[in-house]
Amino acid sequence: MRRFVYGWLTLCAIACSSATVRADDAKAIIEKGIAALGGAEKLGKNKALTWKAKGKVEVMGNTIEFTGDWFVQPPKQMKNQLEIDFNGMKTPIVSVINGDKGWRSFAGNTMELEGDDLAEAKEELYAGRVSTLLALTTEPGFKLATLGESKVGDKTAVGVKVSHEGHRDISLFFDKDSGLLIKNSRRIKDIMAGGQEMDQDTFLSDYQDVDGVKRYKKMAIKRDGKDFIELQISEVKALESLPDSTFNKPGD
Repeated sequence: MRRFVYGWLTLCAIACSSATVRADDAKAIIEKGIAALGGAEKLGKNKALTWKAKGKVEVMGNTIEFTGDWFVQPPKQMKNQLEIDFNGMKTPIVSVINGDKGWRSFAGNTMELEGDDLAEAKEELYAGRVSTLLALTTEPGFKLATLGESKVGDKTAVGVKVSHEGHRDISLFFDKDSGLLIKNSRRIKDIMAGGQEMDQDTFLSDYQDVDGVKRYKKMAIKRDGKDFIELQISEVKALESLPDSTFNKPGD
């Protein structure tokens, strides 16, 4: 009996030690990713970010082109203003998250986001904050674990799983050589498809220096392995803050 208890305690000690090593290894990967972007000091200097983009989205067998402006002020504020072009017909779409409130305006008609629609929009904002990396080392509640090596395109990547109570897990994949984040993966609910759950993989590339910080300029998103969005990003600006009025209900 004593031998059994001793053996069980030994196994527990080994398991706990391994978990600690994995967490330490994961933190080291994140810290290398932060350094690759320009370092914690530069990343933490400004709290808000804006950018412009153009791209295309695949919806029900149709390719729709769009342009847009994005405004993000973590952890609870986000806005995007899009103009979609479908067969020559241009339509404005505005989406806003402001704390526990959210709205979407389509061609000037505004609706309040509720239920899964609001929850999914807030999850999108959370995923974006995770991908900026800095919060993973400065804020409580995040749990990190290594995922080993894998291939992302022609690059060898090292992975880290990010967990946080109240949110879905997110897997981050970093270029093993440069340390830059090149992919994130998570489960999402496609509200347009009636809340169907699916895997979403986001690929980040074409990093360029913007005021001493490396920012990706290309994004490609796949859902369940199929092309969903391609995005070309421009005019990225890091700001100390954005006025709260930026995130008012569309039309107010």
